[in-house]
Amino acid sequence: MQRLWRLSVCDPSIMAHCPKAEKVGYALAGLCILVFIVVSIFSGIYLSALIFQSIPVAIVLGLGLALNILIVFQLALASVSSARLPHTAHFRYSWSSTVVRLIYLGFILLLVSKPLELCLLQHQIGRDLVQFRAKQAQLFKTQNLSFINKEIDKLQIDIQHLGRFIVQSQSQADSWGDSLKQELKPELALSSVETLVKVKKGKEIALQELKAQKALYIQKFRKANQESNHLIQRIKILHSNYPATWGITVLLGLFLFFPFAYRVINVNKHVYPVKCDSLDYNLVLRSYHNFKQVYARVFLHKFSKKVVFHEPYLDPPFNTLRKYDTRPTKGKEALIAWIVKEKGTP
Repeated sequence: MQRLWRLSVCDPSIMAHCPKAEKVGYALAGLCILVFIVVSIFSGIYLSALIFQSIPVAIVLGLGLALNILIVFQLALASVSSARLPHTAHFRYSWSSTVVRLIYLGFILLLVSKPLELCLLQHQIGRDLVQFRAKQAQLFKTQNLSFINKEIDKLQIDIQHLGRFIVQSQSQADSWGDSLKQELKPELALSSVETLVKVKKGKEIALQELKAQKALYIQKFRKANQESNHLIQRIKILHSNYPATWGITVLLGLFLFFPFAYRVINVNKHVYPVKCDSLDYNLVLRSYHNFKQVYARVFLHKFSKKVVFHEPYLDPPFNTLRKYDTRPTKGKEALIAWIVKEKGTP
């Protein structure tokens, strides 16, 4: 139980003198913190594994995240009812500081609960991601590759037209008579067909290169689409398709906010904070008394002079109640006589 008290930022030596109900309450608060930290470790590792795709890195980051959450949460928890000096005993906490703590606790809650929800529903979200990846691949083919698709269609149309022109040119050349063929230059007669054939082959090569380039783009996108964790899309799917998972956040919130609420509600009712104040008060007085003793001893040893402390306040070292001179005020003649007595006649 002492470990649970320490988790809830309580001193076991003081808790031993508190009532049983108070002991159980702070132990329960420590148990809630322990459960939340264990969940924080798991959520941190899972979230880091999704982002960095590395188990060793995920373990280190997950443990570091949980440790930071524990330290800062305990600091926020302890400062709610931390032992105050007597001159600030009336100031336990302000509403603004309480709101800041609540905002931070909400941030921690979402940071821990959402990865846990993603892990618990990873199979359902995985099925939805398959459809999302298919839509992304279709959009990539129709939109991102639209320029290549237009070029491919244009080349295919040109090749078809060139094929028809070549067939027509060859049939027309075959229908020429021998006399006409002799009159025309041979190279001029064959130039039109050969040129069309060369142009067609060039366009066919360009078409093959475009198709290969398109296939390469599709292959790279498919690989990137499959390897990506789609973390943002997972969260969107979680919120849109599975809103009931907010119940997990609420459940974790009970473990997170119970220690904080327990401190705030009972800050002026329990024995523990009163004993903490008394202990701190005595420690401050003891430290101040030791300081005066050591200071006087050192001054006497080095300078052979005795130090006498004149306290201008009634409650040193807190110095909240100033001393006032209660002696009655005397007249001018009495003041002159006192000066002459103390200083002597000039």
